[in-house]
Parts: sequence; C-alpha cells; structure tokens
Amino acid sequence: MVKQAPSVGRILAMVVFSFSCVGILLFLWATGISVLRSGALPKWIGWVMILFAVVALTPIGFVSFIATAILILVISLLLAVRARSAGPATA
Repeated sequence: MVKQAPSVGRILAMVVFSFSCVGILLFLWATGISVLRSGALPKWIGWVMILFAVVALTPIGFVSFIATAILILVISLLLAVRARSAGPATA
C-alpha cells in the first residue's frame, strides 16, 4: 500500500482551524478576564468565557466555536434587556 502525501487543501484546512482555535482562545480569555475585572457583566459570564477558552486548547476545541456563538447571543440579549430597562438616555 502506497502512502499518499496530504493534499494542500487538507493542510490548509488544518492550519486555518488551528489559527481559528487560537483566535477564539484569545478572544474568550481576554473578554473573560475583562468581565471579571470590570464587573460590566455578571461574573458567571466571565468564568464561562474562561472555561470555554480552556476547552479551546483541548482536542474538542470545536465546541468552543459553538459555545462562543451561543455566549455572544446571550450577552447581546442581556445587554439589550439592560438597555431597555434603563430607559431612554437624556442628552
């Protein structure tokens, strides 16, 4: 049996996925730390972001992509509800 060299497309896909995982990791880590320090959002969101950043380092790092999308949706809804309950801003 002859072993074939990996195709350029497969190598490129692996490289892109690796850089995407690093990007998600840095985004979640930095945002989680800033949420914990500033208190702008609930502390549990900061801890969940840091947890997902650690998951991005594992072989199941793809879970971080899905979790990040859900987390961004939750944060967006939370901020929209908070802004709506604060009332209109006066100039």
